Amino acid sequence: MEQSDIDQFWKIYPNLPPDIQEAIFSEETAKIVQGLVEQYGLEDQPVAKLGNIVGDVLLGLFNLGQVPARLQQEYALSEELAQKLNGDLQNLIFQPLQGNLKKLNYLQPSSPGKLKDIYGEPVE
Repeated sequence: MEQSDIDQFWKIYPNLPPDIQEAIFSEETAKIVQGLVEQYGLEDQPVAKLGNIVGDVLLGLFNLGQVPARLQQEYALSEELAQKLNGDLQNLIFQPLQGNLKKLNYLQPSSPGKLKDIYGEPVE
């Protein structure tokens, strides 16, 4: 991990809701990620790839709608398998945090002056 990524993490992390902070360092989240890596036969690649995707969502760094494409890119999965893995991530990790995840601003404006949360909804 590059120093700029670490610095960015520590700028964002203190401002996150407590349940999201807990999920980032949670043993439960790590077990879920490890279990999904095994379930989907991705053991030949670093578990950290999936952990990074989950972490980026929890930090509000990218939209949940981008998860399937990132899964396809990182793991060279078919679209169908990426969608299935995305569904499991949604159900097991993101759905329980949905209330506070909606409050996170998606950091990349969809158009000038228009921010969206990680669910793609406009932030006022």
